[in-house]
Amino acid sequence: MIKIDKDKTTMTFDQDDVVVTDPCYFIPDKIWSNIIDLMYEDKENPIDRGTLYINNLPILFNATAYGDGCYSVYRVNEGRIGSAGVDAGMLCIAKQYVIEAIMEIDNKDSYSTHMFVPSDKLSGDVTVADNGNFYGQIEIKTN
Repeated sequence: MIKIDKDKTTMTFDQDDVVVTDPCYFIPDKIWSNIIDLMYEDKENPIDRGTLYINNLPILFNATAYGDGCYSVYRVNEGRIGSAGVDAGMLCIAKQYVIEAIMEIDNKDSYSTHMFVPSDKLSGDVTVADNGNFYGQIEIKTN
């Protein structure tokens, strides 16, 4: 089951291990095409941010301001923790176990995990904004 809640633009973490990445790096192809169709169901107003649910597992996502590229990822009080590559024009943050569960859907080992930016024991909120940026405990500026 796939759904998008475009109004849920904040995710709260409580000592969670999380990953920041482009969702195309871990979502199976058979699901990815359905997500794109859902995002562009209304071609005049495509969904560019919110919370994506795959089998009720939440992923906070945001389209980048300028599409593909490489974006620095910052953690509050720690500074830059890595750089996230983008090939599908969007970034996401999710709990590590969520990403692992989604990767297991088609039992592939060929996901681009080298493109993941992990962060251990994250607590607090992360919010996606309409300018392509992430704010809160994890910050990513794409504009």
